[in-house]
Amino acid sequence: MDDPALRASFAAYNALPQDEHMIWYRQPVLIEPSYGFALTGPRTLLLQSMPYYERVGLPDFVQYVRRRYITREPVHYERCVISLREFGDDNYYHVYSDVLGRLALLDRWPATHEIPIVISSLLARRPYFQQAIARSTTLRHRRWIVHARGFIHADSIVLPKVMPHQGGTFDFLLDLLQPPPADLHATRRIFLTRRADRQRQIVNADQVAQICAAFGFEIIDSDDLDLEAQMRIFASALHGRHAWRGPGQSDLPAGPTIDAARAVPARQYSTALFLAVSALWLRLCCAGR
Repeated sequence: MDDPALRASFAAYNALPQDEHMIWYRQPVLIEPSYGFALTGPRTLLLQSMPYYERVGLPDFVQYVRRRYITREPVHYERCVISLREFGDDNYYHVYSDVLGRLALLDRWPATHEIPIVISSLLARRPYFQQAIARSTTLRHRRWIVHARGFIHADSIVLPKVMPHQGGTFDFLLDLLQPPPADLHATRRIFLTRRADRQRQIVNADQVAQICAAFGFEIIDSDDLDLEAQMRIFASALHGRHAWRGPGQSDLPAGPTIDAARAVPARQYSTALFLAVSALWLRLCCAGR
């Protein structure tokens, strides 16, 4: 941490505000399809509909003109909706933490259990999301609205936001998805990697993979793993390493040889810990040993 620029970057990231809330906005809104922003009144953006992110993009003006005046996409009407729109729809860690993780908050409010949930079409196409829904009776029984095109008009909207990286959220998801128990006699050792075009690569990942392979680690491309494959592989692994850095800026060994509760502060787990091995299954494997 001798680099002033690095220290400044960490300081700026740590200063970003975090909170947890569930807002029930009881006024008509329009949800636009590009980002899931909720509009209320003339030219007014409901700020709480913007998912937490240090940079917020703007809907494309050309898309607006095309949708409003050329294709005239339909408006879908609902009495009330829960919005789970999120920028991280293409990242399975953020899906668990920031999208499905909000269900842990909603679970404490029975009045929301019958309200339909709005998700993006991008998320609906992801195999890990489809398999998560298939594994959970609770999730299968919810009504999901896939927001593919056009505006959604709702008389009211529920906007939940959960505090990130909390152990209780992942405990809730473990109970919800019911992964199989870990193999107590596992001997498999794995090294997780992913394609070079993905973000947060470690510059010497290839050299590290060669060293790990020489010591008997199996090299696995995590981009090729769906949810079921993640559960099978991580539950059968004795040791694990990974070849990218997570938002927690740390690279932790993954597997039963590490006590997750001691590696990070109590009830708050490193982002990289969950990103490394599918967020949920690492803690299950560690607890089972």
